[in-house]
Amino acid sequence: MRSEILIGVYLQGRIAEIINGTKNSKPGDVANKSCPIFLVTHVSGPKKVISGESSEYKIISYNNSITNTDKKKVKWKVEIFDSYSTKPIFSYKDCSKRTDLFKIDIDKLTILKILKEWCSSEIRVFPYLQNPIYQVMVRSFISSNLLTALRISIDENKVSFDDLFQAMAEQHIRCCNDCDTEDSFEEMFNIMRGFFVKEAKTLNSEDLDRRQKVYDNFKKQTLEFAGQWDKMKHFWAGAYAGHITGETGGELVAWGTEKVDSIKRVSKDVFGTPAPHQIGFDFEDFEWTYAGAFIANLLTSLEDDKSKEIMKKFANGQLKISTIFKPVIHIKGKFKGFGTYDPLFSPFSETTIDKIDDNLKITKKKILGK
Repeated sequence: MRSEILIGVYLQGRIAEIINGTKNSKPGDVANKSCPIFLVTHVSGPKKVISGESSEYKIISYNNSITNTDKKKVKWKVEIFDSYSTKPIFSYKDCSKRTDLFKIDIDKLTILKILKEWCSSEIRVFPYLQNPIYQVMVRSFISSNLLTALRISIDENKVSFDDLFQAMAEQHIRCCNDCDTEDSFEEMFNIMRGFFVKEAKTLNSEDLDRRQKVYDNFKKQTLEFAGQWDKMKHFWAGAYAGHITGETGGELVAWGTEKVDSIKRVSKDVFGTPAPHQIGFDFEDFEWTYAGAFIANLLTSLEDDKSKEIMKKFANGQLKISTIFKPVIHIKGKFKGFGTYDPLFSPFSETTIDKIDDNLKITKKKILGK
């Protein structure tokens, strides 16, 4: 016990010597003024940083007055720790050697871009003149950002429906480490609705180019859901509605939207000429909107552990939208549409919506693995 106390006192004394620059001082001296040791004593930086963005760290103070010439000798060390490791998953002992990642100025380090590989990890930044020490270090937690994940996916030409959902799932799993699962789903559905459903003028020029890139990709007939740009928009609109109102509410939103389109079609028939896209109640649009609401409500209504398990399967490619959802209404003229009687519910015959419901039950089994 006595030896442990002595060791503790010794270590505290050594730390004080390092911080105060009195390593070579004689006992009783406040500092060795003839040969001061210049050391960084305080550094600051953000508590949270966002993947894909930059971050800055600044030296606040030194133990002695120091010239800019000596300040230029400061080195910076950066370590990246994940949530499960006691050792860094990435370590940069001298940041000046990685100009692709870091920019160094007097008293300041800039991380040019928080890499996606670092997501939901912790950054530890050490400025030093002698040796890096934990007493002079700042921590930043890398916050997950679903919008950044979407942008990165598109920039890397991963622009299919499956690619986009996979990017969201990957970031959702990371996000669950530092935020509520429900909040992450809400952010996901809101981002996809804002990026693809709302008017393009709401986006900045760079995001507008990204949206166009996705749109152009949907024209490629070799891909799953080829030509289904409009249907993807309905899916995300439904997902947003279903997350807020539940499955039944999402279904009613889908039905109500198409009834409004029916009214527009009738109005155009009476007072003008309908545009080519104004076909009235479109069961294809209805099915995609309802599917979005159904899947969103299913994912958000599960227990957290089960929900994360499923989203991990979407993240690693085991599950894909194209394999769990096969729209039944995709052959023109196969089902009744505008100008015919096809109710939402009927006790006498199978309706188109009954067929859609049965198809979504299959989707649910595929998602849950039953």
